[in-house]
Amino acid sequence: MPLTDSNVIQSAQGTTGASADFNPVTVTLSTPTSGGTVLIGITCDETIPTDPSGFVRDKDVVSGAHSHAIFRKQASVGETSWNVTMSAVGMAAWWVWEVTGLDPSPVDVTSSGAWSTATTKSTGTTSTTTVTDLLLVASWSSWNSSNLTVTWSGQTNSFTEINDVATANTGSTEVSIASARRFPGATGSFETTATASASSLISALVVG
Repeated sequence: MPLTDSNVIQSAQGTTGASADFNPVTVTLSTPTSGGTVLIGITCDETIPTDPSGFVRDKDVVSGAHSHAIFRKQASVGETSWNVTMSAVGMAAWWVWEVTGLDPSPVDVTSSGAWSTATTKSTGTTSTTTVTDLLLVASWSSWNSSNLTVTWSGQTNSFTEINDVATANTGSTEVSIASARRFPGATGSFETTATASASSLISALVVG
């Protein structure tokens, strides 16, 4: 059967909270996994030198100490949390999904939009997919030193936003992350653009 929204059986989002002094970052789901694939999108103001235990890094984009990555693993039954270790203590924002029916093989296509200061960011266009039964996962992130809480909207090309979360720390530096998905149902090359609520250092990823 084709992949649909029903294959995404749970999702969550979060941040490091009101203090920047966190490492590792603990990513959590409210319900134990049932053996599906776990996808984590995370952005932080430090690098992520090693993959979380059991995960592979499907795609990332790094500029200096600013990191944005999507990780994937085939989960065991009953898992609820995973640690992402940064190069130093810092702030992070993340989303996590559990998805059933995904092929455990490596991803088919990826693309990215490098970190730059702007209010809109494209994921870039993927190469042509080789399969029709595909989940496309897009992620956008921001970093700013102006104490701005950045949100995301206006995802293009039939991508539906799922997560949108930003830090609200007591200092001046903030990060945010958003996710969206599409089930194309046909081969093709794919791209999506989203708009940030304020000019910031932003990046984007898409994995399918």
